[in-house]
Amino acid sequence: MRSLLAFCFCALVRLGVLLILCWTYSGVMAAEPVDLGSEEPLEEQAASDALWLKVAAPYIDVYTGPGQGYPVSQVVEKGDLFYVLRQRTDWLRIQFLRGASLHEAKRAMAETGWIPATSLKHVTTATGEALTWSRRGADSFYARRWEFGLGTGSLRGGSVLSVNGAWSFTPNLSLEADIGQSLGRYAENDWLAWRLVHHPYPNWRYTPYLGVGWGTFHTKPKTTLATTEDRTDDFWQVAVGVKSHLWRGVLVRVDYQHNAIFTSRKNNEFVGMWRVGFGYFF
Repeated sequence: MRSLLAFCFCALVRLGVLLILCWTYSGVMAAEPVDLGSEEPLEEQAASDALWLKVAAPYIDVYTGPGQGYPVSQVVEKGDLFYVLRQRTDWLRIQFLRGASLHEAKRAMAETGWIPATSLKHVTTATGEALTWSRRGADSFYARRWEFGLGTGSLRGGSVLSVNGAWSFTPNLSLEADIGQSLGRYAENDWLAWRLVHHPYPNWRYTPYLGVGWGTFHTKPKTTLATTEDRTDDFWQVAVGVKSHLWRGVLVRVDYQHNAIFTSRKNNEFVGMWRVGFGYFF
């Protein structure tokens, strides 16, 4: 029981740190000409008219920080120009100018502040063209490169807790790392696995996937009989599952894995495991 609690605590702490880092630095998926990637001096970035945006609404509140808890320090009014410096969760840091023409904006001293990303619905390009934008969601799910998650399920009748991470190096292929623990009635099991995953239809709302993996499987029997001993064996696995976008940067996944454990005894073991879990992607 203590080992399970310790594992759960460590897994949750690590997942929490990863989620905080991902949430802090992942971007709102805005269409060009908005660049959310850097925060260089304004004069160095204003190399193109397309980088500037114009307020189309009567006004937009500008906050001192990235959140509703910060006070509104000032507003940008209709016709004012601004440039997006960077993003934090659903907030954008901007540099803005009051009533300046685009030619003057490139040489003027700009003020800075924060606006909610939803404010992009009320702006145009500097030349008056409509701005197309979308919040972090389904589009970024299909274009995700990194993924971290936590899952639970059943193995040999015991409860499972696992942590996984994945890197997508093409739209259809990703490499996953998986570490987990299962507590059964007769034994405790720990494993570390690597898995190559194929997504045949990456743009589907419910994305199926197939995986082939390998790793090490450690078994610690709970019985006190002299004939039992701890053992560590190699194993191969095949997996089938489905993922779906749930909300913003969160996904849900369900899978089944069939594992072939190559033991040092006469007979190899074949065990199945099912899991359901949540993950964060960016």
